[in-house]
Amino acid sequence: MLVQMQASNSALHMGRTLVLILLVAFGATSLPHVSQAQIHRTLESLGPSDLMKSERQRKRANELALRSLGSPLRGGGLRNLEILQRLINGDFISKDDVMDQQSLGVVLGDVMAQNLHLTWIVVDDEIGHSRALRWRDTQPIFFPVTMISKRMVAGEKVDIQALYQGVSDQVEALEASYGSTRKPRKKPKREP
Repeated sequence: MLVQMQASNSALHMGRTLVLILLVAFGATSLPHVSQAQIHRTLESLGPSDLMKSERQRKRANELALRSLGSPLRGGGLRNLEILQRLINGDFISKDDVMDQQSLGVVLGDVMAQNLHLTWIVVDDEIGHSRALRWRDTQPIFFPVTMISKRMVAGEKVDIQALYQGVSDQVEALEASYGSTRKPRKKPKREP
């Protein structure tokens, strides 16, 4: 009986591990409700070290944009989406430079936060300590810091507009289901 229980617990742990690996491998922007029941996590406001790290990454991304394109990244404006795409398309960032990729992810998150009414939070779970975004106190949770890096490391094409639009669509559905009274969001213009 004890051996059966240990085998059952081992199989459950392996199943959870497989779900986490698949979510990471396929670049999920948020964890679905089914998986959240299996993952113990805490959600908190950004702490001082998270704020400092984010600020360093914003500065790094801005320096990269200025050096490579002569264009600054300003706040969370939609114009930053075009600059991020130009940085990626212009091969200014190596596939191996996760630090620069995640710096661009912070800027992408700032655009999402400002224009989609999201809030930066910290998620602590079995996967680690991550900065993320969410709308009010709802699920899903979005992880923009790694949206770009996961795709670049995997050799995938990165479409900044599509990443933004995917999160925007999910937030729009949340707002509709919760009866948001906010003004409509600005939609970025898609360049040909």
